[in-house]
Amino acid sequence: MSILGEKIGEGKTKVIYKSEREGQVIIVSKDSITAGDGAKKDVLPLKSEYSTSTTCNVFRVLRAAGVVSHFLSQENPTSFRAVECKMIPLEVIVRRIVTGSYLKRNPSLKEGTVLNPTVVEFTFKDDASHDPLVTNEEVIAMNLIIGGVPIENSVLEYLKNQAQTAFEVLEKAWKALNVTLVDFKVEFGVTPKGEVILGDVIDNDSWRIWPKGDKSLMMDKQVYRNLGTPSTSSTTSGTLTTEQTEMIVDKYKWVAHETSKLIDHVLPIPSYSGSNFQGQKSSSNPLVGVVMGSNSDWETMKQATSILESLGVPFEARIVSAHRTPERLFQYAKEAKGRGLRVIIAGAGGAAHLPGMVASLTTLPVLGVPVQSKTLSGVDSLLSIVQMPQGIPVGTLSIGGAANAGLLAASIIASSSKDGSDKDLILRIERALEEYRKKQTDSVPEIPFDNAQHGSTIQSNPIISILSKGESSTSENNNNLKITSSKDTLAPGATIGKISN
Repeated sequence: MSILGEKIGEGKTKVIYKSEREGQVIIVSKDSITAGDGAKKDVLPLKSEYSTSTTCNVFRVLRAAGVVSHFLSQENPTSFRAVECKMIPLEVIVRRIVTGSYLKRNPSLKEGTVLNPTVVEFTFKDDASHDPLVTNEEVIAMNLIIGGVPIENSVLEYLKNQAQTAFEVLEKAWKALNVTLVDFKVEFGVTPKGEVILGDVIDNDSWRIWPKGDKSLMMDKQVYRNLGTPSTSSTTSGTLTTEQTEMIVDKYKWVAHETSKLIDHVLPIPSYSGSNFQGQKSSSNPLVGVVMGSNSDWETMKQATSILESLGVPFEARIVSAHRTPERLFQYAKEAKGRGLRVIIAGAGGAAHLPGMVASLTTLPVLGVPVQSKTLSGVDSLLSIVQMPQGIPVGTLSIGGAANAGLLAASIIASSSKDGSDKDLILRIERALEEYRKKQTDSVPEIPFDNAQHGSTIQSNPIISILSKGESSTSENNNNLKITSSKDTLAPGATIGKISN
């Protein structure tokens, strides 16, 4: 359980506190919703829970795809733990569909036009000036230095690239649920070590989403904006009727639920994005590589990433098939150690050659997870992994034992030398493991009891709870637009998640 320290920041919809751990913060969501730079304000019951669930679901998806962010773990229904950052005062907006303020600035375009490639823009965060659009040149002229990092053109291009990568990952995942990600806005920060990483929150206030590509079905904050903004300069609170409040709350609840499904459709990007802007190795970079032979293995392998997340172990997830992508496998395994990975967890089913092939190409410890197969219920996977020749060991887990693989990987890292630059991180992981074991011990009763007599159902495991759980303030009058373009929503030749530092 987190301990809230000093309040170090507060926005319209969140409060940021120092945590009990050095270099980390706790971000707590509010139930408030605003529009028109705060000119309109309301309270939505449970919005704090829905927004936190959405943000954590989204950051988990991005982490599984290899996008580095400040997100560490969800603390409770209304807060999450993150790396402390000095925020860059820019919003990075990625647009796929022509609508909103972009349409107003480009009246020659038809609303609903698909932008290939996406358009990426900056706004400078300043409520008094209504967050004006700014160019690279205008930002550079500001001579911003955030957390010791000069915000120069190379940094700005990096922000654009990372934002576009994150957008494309989420766009693909939403598309699998028949929802169009129209646009979104994100922010970046600088860690105490000078890393530039994705920060802030990405919730239902951060994007436009249209189920079935139909604008009239929008499920995001734009619904609230469209209800009108007071013409007075002062803030007006309590602008919603009971029916309007219930309608908007239902939409935020729906989004929180649907974003929990995105992780099942994330496509881990085949680029190796563990490095931050400066190319340094640090606690924000992955120490554990989780690889699998196909996306169908993700249902099993995400049990490992959930454990790693709960223990604060940085990781990455990749699809690396031994049979269908041998060159990707070779490159990943050969480069893993040089990129700072300490352990690789490899899961595969059937003729499960992936763990053994990875082990043959690296001296890093490899933990093999047999994925249950339809034909032989995973026995074939188990035998394929466990029967390695002498000299090429694979630490083989039980069939479907990805959770234990995550624990073993964390134990290996916690047992490593504590003299390097990752000393603090390793100590935190060691303490998290000890706390995990203590909670596990405490959860076991000394005396058996009849659940019925205690008025309860089967006792749950308290150790881990996997929660399954834009930019314009102007209103829009035409909400009946439906995208009819049959074009793919990615630019021709675009590669999902390819990052150029």
